[in-house]
Amino acid sequence: MKPVTLEVHPGNTQCRLYLWPTHMRPDQHPRDLWPNYGHLAKEVGILDSNLQIVCLDQALRPWAHEIEGTLPLTILEGHLPEEDYNRIFGEQA
Repeated sequence: MKPVTLEVHPGNTQCRLYLWPTHMRPDQHPRDLWPNYGHLAKEVGILDSNLQIVCLDQALRPWAHEIEGTLPLTILEGHLPEEDYNRIFGEQA
């Protein structure tokens, strides 16, 4: 199992869900990483304006109940099986 961090990224009428290939350090947030490391994050889903899931990568479907209704700027940490991790992040991670 590989560590990942899911970020609920705010938008105008929807929130994008980005997955980072690691857990965050204490007091660290993905927004701190975007300027230099944004290329590491992968978009894995979208929440609509009511914070309901519009689409979600199949690897994260077990997390759906935790993701739906989550406010923007929230982060969730967890683990993915290595095959899902490699499919999402490829060779970069």
